[in-house]
Amino acid sequence: MKTLSFRPLLYLTIGWFGIQMAMALDATQFQVLLDSRFEQARIADLPLHLGPWTLTIGRATLIGLVLSLGPLAGITVQPFMGWLGDRLLARGIDRRFVMKQAVFYALVCTLLFTLNLNLWALIAAIAVFFISFNALNVNYRAMITQTSNRRALFPVKGTVSGFIALFSGMGSMVMFLLFGVLGDSIWPVAISAVVLLVCFVLVFRFAPGPKDTEHLTVQERSPEKEAQLRALAGPRYLAFYALPILSLLPAIENKLAQIPEQRAIFRLFLVVFFSWLGIQALRIYFILFATKELHLTYSQGNLILAVLTLVMVLAALPLGKMADRFNNRKLLLACLLLFMLTCCFGWWMVTDLPSAMVLGVLMGMSFSGMIVLPLSLLFKLCPKQSEGVYSGLYNMFMSVPQLYSLFITGWLVDTFDSYRMILAVGAVTVACAALLTLRLQSESRQSAA
Repeated sequence: MKTLSFRPLLYLTIGWFGIQMAMALDATQFQVLLDSRFEQARIADLPLHLGPWTLTIGRATLIGLVLSLGPLAGITVQPFMGWLGDRLLARGIDRRFVMKQAVFYALVCTLLFTLNLNLWALIAAIAVFFISFNALNVNYRAMITQTSNRRALFPVKGTVSGFIALFSGMGSMVMFLLFGVLGDSIWPVAISAVVLLVCFVLVFRFAPGPKDTEHLTVQERSPEKEAQLRALAGPRYLAFYALPILSLLPAIENKLAQIPEQRAIFRLFLVVFFSWLGIQALRIYFILFATKELHLTYSQGNLILAVLTLVMVLAALPLGKMADRFNNRKLLLACLLLFMLTCCFGWWMVTDLPSAMVLGVLMGMSFSGMIVLPLSLLFKLCPKQSEGVYSGLYNMFMSVPQLYSLFITGWLVDTFDSYRMILAVGAVTVACAALLTLRLQSESRQSAA
């Protein structure tokens, strides 16, 4: 049976190495830069007047408010760009056309962070940075999904997902190590821009596309299929996207699905939603947790993140192989339970660098499964010729919870005056994801040609 060999897989997925090196800035530098700029502007709290009441927003919430531009871009940019990519493809225009434009603006934005920007210029640069990378991410993931969504490649969908997690983790790990060794300087940012450029030169030059793996002629969708896809932008779906928790009600869930694949995909989206509520709580505030709560240095905090991503990298390909052979639902459930227990361990036991290292190792193991396994399920469930639409929605369900988590976690940190609250948020939300995973059916469906 025909499968992709190592070299095409390498060129197909290596772009995630460059993407994650740059995207690691929101976990390594953005929060520190914003904290510093708010301090320089002498902004510690922001009073919000609501009639007779005054709500004071603390600095942690302000940082979360700025970084919410990332998930906001995901909510708005990714579904549109996924739809646009499908429409361009149907007219014979390759997704690489959109990706090349996005890479250019992503490079410009990354290089801006090597400059000494003031508060408002920094916020503007962060906004454009997130827009550029969201436009790039959705079309790149759709290209990979489309390439792997062929019958000949069905047995290696989990392996493709494992390679994505492998390069994503390696990119983040290298960035954390660079900041750990070089400190808070411009060099890690400059290096990430160069790596991003090199990675996508390789992708654009050597990565296989759908027509390189199996002959594919672009076919027009049937009127019924077009109507089903247009319905995804209807009022009931918009409510589901804004408040995914609504679909926990069986009556609402039954009304959402228009085609057989959609019910399973929507259930997967719910798992992703609650998983990323917990992931984002730890990811975006971890450096501040390490430096302000555990009193570690900035370099030590980045070293812990490097250990976390190293473990995630080492686990990615084995988990991808296991996803091709075993029940993805049970594997995903095990990873979610490990994450939840790790958060409980962190709440009670993490007080210094060695215990924080243990926390990083356990988090890395669970993170890997929470990234590889849902993506592998998406590859198996996604209908053909709709890869861009569903990739955009998948990415949106990773972005919406990040937006909620930034506000909820920032408010809890300010209310209880402790960054340890990120562990409580992670434990509760991922426990919900674990319960929802029990509703996922065992994936016995074979990908359609």
